[in-house]
Amino acid sequence: MPNHYHLVVETPEPNLAAGMHVLNLSYARWFNWRHSCIGHVFEAPYRDNPITEEPHLLQTYRYVALNPVRARLCSMPEDWPWSSYRATAGLEPGPSFLRTDRVRGSFAWSESDGTAEFQEFVCAGLTSLKLAAAAYSNR
Repeated sequence: MPNHYHLVVETPEPNLAAGMHVLNLSYARWFNWRHSCIGHVFEAPYRDNPITEEPHLLQTYRYVALNPVRARLCSMPEDWPWSSYRATAGLEPGPSFLRTDRVRGSFAWSESDGTAEFQEFVCAGLTSLKLAAAAYSNR
């Protein structure tokens, strides 16, 4: 996304706003220094959407993975280079801070680690997006 980003974050303490402030301020300072700019880097201030139930969490995983596709920045979620989708889907190793096991665990049934099920879940949303786009363009 050129003007915002999405994170799914689990915090042990109720200090998400403070952490987001540090993250966004640090990035804005670096970006402005690097590009000789001043002012806001992101279009809007930080907003949160607390997730309290597992179905909402699963839909959020899908929403975040498909957001660049929905915005027509790429055709498949694995094509977006600034996403954790490739690591979570088992296509490449992720950074140490990324908890792919937490996401995959939400999809793990019996002997599976959840990787294939996560990919299928996201792809099912991709199919819905393509059907909706086709219906809209046929109007």
